[in-house]
Order: sequence, then structure tokens, then C-alpha cells
Amino acid sequence: MRNGPRLKDHVQAVRVTRCDPMNLDAWSKQFYDRLPLPDLTVVVDPDDVSSDDPETELAVRAQEGAHAAFFELRGRVESSRLDLTKRIACLTDHGVALLHQRMAHYDTRYAPDVDELVTTCTAIFSEIELWEQWNEQLIEPSVLSDPAKLNDELNRIADIFDAELSKRRPIPDKKNGWYKLRDDLSIPKRHSAARREILKPLLIRAGPLRALA
Repeated sequence: MRNGPRLKDHVQAVRVTRCDPMNLDAWSKQFYDRLPLPDLTVVVDPDDVSSDDPETELAVRAQEGAHAAFFELRGRVESSRLDLTKRIACLTDHGVALLHQRMAHYDTRYAPDVDELVTTCTAIFSEIELWEQWNEQLIEPSVLSDPAKLNDELNRIADIFDAELSKRRPIPDKKNGWYKLRDDLSIPKRHSAARREILKPLLIRAGPLRALA
């Protein structure tokens, strides 16, 4: 989806539309053409949602109806038309794996294992999580109310973050050896060390980082 820290000019998309609610026990036997979703138009009263049970919100939304992503309505969209300020929902890591499982099953009638899909995507999930932490820690609060300035600030931090992950680093005690932090995120035994290294610049805060931009 990306060229470096930027979205490509066009990305794949699946249209989401309203549909009748579906019981979970029907997922494995019916509706191969879609990814069931809760109702995405209901504003849930916080008093109706139990903080101790994350499934409560889904139950509240399900009372009002449902939506689904229909795989036959796939195609390319211009990235410039994707307005993050109008996003109303986001899939979890497990949800992304379910999306790919059901989409693969629709295309091939073979359903990959969800846990294997989550493991395969661990590196990119970690990268996005770390990138989000950079944004939360380093974005200037004064730009949050100005969409144009916020976009510029997000792009500024994205460039620095991508440069840090892509920088060639020498491998200790190995002549002419080098690695990238982005590569280490996909290697289980190096994953934790890579995460710690990526988070180090957050201790520097925005001043020195701005000098790197």
C-alpha cells in the first residue's frame, strides 16, 4: 500500500454496505462473499458500554443492524480521496487477519489459518503501532485543530520514522555486515531489541528530531 512513508497513488479497497445481521455460527458455512461487521452508524452511549467487557459495544451495535464488506465490490481508489478525518472504524490486528482469510476463501475456497496470518503480519503490525506512538509523542499539540498543519506534521514525522527504520546499521563484530531495523521486526529473536531501538528517539523528544527533518 505504501511507497516508503506515503500511500501509493491508488490502493485496494472493499465497499462496505448495510446488510442483515449474521449470527457467528453462520460465518463458516455461509456468506463467503463478505466480511460481517457491526453497525457502523450507531453512536453508542458510554453508559451502555461496560469498560470491563470489550464485546459489549459490539452487542449494543448489533441490536441496530449490521454492515459488511462485500468482496465482489473490490477495486482501486485514489489515495487522495481517503480522508482520515472521516474514518469511523478501524480493524484490529485479528480483524485484518479475518479479512484476509475470508477474502482468500472467497477467491479460492481455501481459508488460511487466522493465527498464521496474524504471525505473518506481525512485523507490519508492529511498525504501524510504533509509528502511531511516534505520532502521539511528537506531534505538536498546536496543530491538532488545523487539518492542513496536522497533515504536514504527520508527513514530517513519517519521513523521519521511515528514515530511522531504513537506515543501514553495522552488525557488531561482523565485518562489512549491516542491517535495518525494519528487517529486524520480522525476525522473532531480534524483534524486541528492534522495538527498543525504534522507541529510543522518543526519549529525545521533538526538539532534536526537528533538527533531523
